[in-house]
Amino acid sequence: MLPAEVLIGDPSTEWMRLAVPLMLQEDLATSRQVVPSFAKDGSAAYEEHATELARTTIEERNGKIRLQATITDSQTQRNRRAISLEADSATGILAAANQLAKQIDSRAQSFPTKSVSALKAFTVAAGTQNLSERLQSLNEAVSADENFGLAHLALVETAAQAAPQTLPSVIAAGAARHNQFAPLQRARWEALVARYSHAPLQQQSDTAAAILRIAPNNVDALAALGVNRFLEGDGREGERLLRQAMALSPANVNLPLQLANGLIESKRFSDAITVLKPLSGNASVILALATALLLDGKAKEAETVFQNLIGLLPAGAPAANFLRVQWEAISTKNTRPASSAAAPSVAGYSAFLNGHFEESARFWQSAVQQTGDTDLRARAMLAASLDGEGKSGEAAKIRVMPFVPDLGDKDIAIAFNQMRQRLKL
Repeated sequence: MLPAEVLIGDPSTEWMRLAVPLMLQEDLATSRQVVPSFAKDGSAAYEEHATELARTTIEERNGKIRLQATITDSQTQRNRRAISLEADSATGILAAANQLAKQIDSRAQSFPTKSVSALKAFTVAAGTQNLSERLQSLNEAVSADENFGLAHLALVETAAQAAPQTLPSVIAAGAARHNQFAPLQRARWEALVARYSHAPLQQQSDTAAAILRIAPNNVDALAALGVNRFLEGDGREGERLLRQAMALSPANVNLPLQLANGLIESKRFSDAITVLKPLSGNASVILALATALLLDGKAKEAETVFQNLIGLLPAGAPAANFLRVQWEAISTKNTRPASSAAAPSVAGYSAFLNGHFEESARFWQSAVQQTGDTDLRARAMLAASLDGEGKSGEAAKIRVMPFVPDLGDKDIAIAFNQMRQRLKL
């Protein structure tokens, strides 16, 4: 979906250039057939593999706003349909955009605010890269309409980056109003809160599934639920959901990476390699590919791939040396810290290495709970600690899975290789 063109440069209509496609994108989120995606121009739409383009035009004459949309086939460049609507003034643009969305697809929802002031502030926020300015505009949008769920969602995500110290109060303010949000925004709010609060994995899955009942093509919810299904041990469903998300958003490199991580968790290493190899020029993919190769028994090839990551850093750089030491500890099944001169930085590792297994189990049990059972490192260490205590029955109940190591954790080799020992990899 392309931005609107403002034919008459009246200041009262300039902000609508971005507002109209933003409204259409949100309104059409509940469609079963249309997967709306904002594109700044035709090239961006082509990269998104869009099959149709909706070009919108806003014209103001004699106090009237005329909104027109042309639906174009992206392959043939032929116009398939033209839709024209009128509004009494700028205040009527919300109703006009909602009508336009419903003419495109009858399942479209209405934009989740009736306040033009809230819409304008939200549009300003969407149009700036400056996080402080975006935060200010989103606060203005929420002040203009306290029940504007979409603005509350964006405010939480922005606050998490720009002012994390305000996050508890921002979430509390949204929580006080979320029962008044429109259905889709209410479902998204519950999923967001579950994620930020590290709710139990089942709860996070349930909130993602609730979004999909309203908006079955929501890529973020499909990906979140797919990742969770893998973590729950349902690899078949996890793969189905993530492949569906990939089909809807083929330009998103994070989706195949999430799929590959899930395949690694399911011990389907060769399948993960197949997914990752075409993307191996992307730095974010290299470690996952090297890990899949290593766990698949292809140590030499894994080493070669990992060196590609080292090659992206200046020769002799401290970061390169650190990563090299980390990889050596992982690939040689070294269960001691990467730096033998330093004690482990995490108390749970230290307790485990010193044989204080009860203390270690308490630490890693807390880590599992605090992360909603999503921390596979903590799962591996909890199982190993329980075994150390002689509680093999309890240890066997912990679902330990292979995982891509976080090399930022300097002692990750301890957890990674405990996982390998338990799974005989």
